[in-house]
Amino acid sequence: MSATAASASVLDALRAGTSGDHATLDASLNLMREDYSRAEYLRTLAAFYGFVAAWEAQVLPQAADAGLSLQAQAGRLRQDLEAFGLNADSLPLASGDALPDTSSRAALYGSSYVMIGSRLGARIIGPRLMKHFGIDENNGCAYFGGDAEATGPAWRLFRQQLEAALEPDEHQAAVAAARATFARFHQWLVTHDATGNVKAA
Repeated sequence: MSATAASASVLDALRAGTSGDHATLDASLNLMREDYSRAEYLRTLAAFYGFVAAWEAQVLPQAADAGLSLQAQAGRLRQDLEAFGLNADSLPLASGDALPDTSSRAALYGSSYVMIGSRLGARIIGPRLMKHFGIDENNGCAYFGGDAEATGPAWRLFRQQLEAALEPDEHQAAVAAARATFARFHQWLVTHDATGNVKAA
């Protein structure tokens, strides 16, 4: 199979295989609500940090070994938390079964597809949050609103690396890992009161 055909297959498989999981996560977060409160936003930042920081600690060394370029984002979440006077070091981090297995090449790329792809949505969410709360990328919205210009190039680079890395017989394993990442991330957010169904006190 040609590289072009293989790339189309893996991206199509990931998109099709995770579309429902993506929709579920977006609907539960519901960050674009008119009544989205600052308390909810802080819970979201805290829960995101707990998962993203732990995921990056697990995945970044694996990615370096695999030649996969990933941009760390936990620091942006830490910056946002500190802007609101919160100490990131006091927050719980995901561990063990709360994180997806990324030990194989297919699982590494499948999980990264979810986490890197989430940055695309931030380009829409960030401006909305800035306007809603009167904040900016230097004062509480670095994760969702910062470095937007780099997001597109980073995504295109990841797609190129994904296309070159995975063989056709690895595609379904990548999809399984992507779905597991969505599920673990969603469960972590629900457990830590970061979904839109939880009202601020």
